[in-house]
Amino acid sequence: MDNACKCPVSGKRKYPSEGAALATAKHQLTTAGAPMELHAYRCNWCNAWHLTKKTGKFDRDR
Repeated sequence: MDNACKCPVSGKRKYPSEGAALATAKHQLTTAGAPMELHAYRCNWCNAWHLTKKTGKFDRDR
């Protein structure tokens, strides 16, 4: 994955939509050793969607 696919602040992979992020999360949850839950959220820095295993409220509208 090149740097254009990552957030310059968090270093996390960027997804173009919440649906794309959740589709990746669904796939990752089927692999051994994956976190029990993944959540999508919109990044305040790059405005793309990221995945996190942290729970809590996510600011979807910035």
